[in-house]
Amino acid sequence: MPQLMAISEFTTKVHAICMHCGELATFSHRTTKSQELVLLGETESYVPLCRGCFNAARAVPTGNP
Repeated sequence: MPQLMAISEFTTKVHAICMHCGELATFSHRTTKSQELVLLGETESYVPLCRGCFNAARAVPTGNP
């Protein structure tokens, strides 16, 4: 990827909007207790969060062992 970006004419980065504060979101936070590594197509299982909200959400215990 770095090589491709180095030779590209333009680069467009797409961000979501944080569901908690409205800032640019760069993280996806899982909202379910599923232990599966990847949940494909599960739009109701993830929310976009900014760095601050993501760190705050990770600090809250989810009940997972």
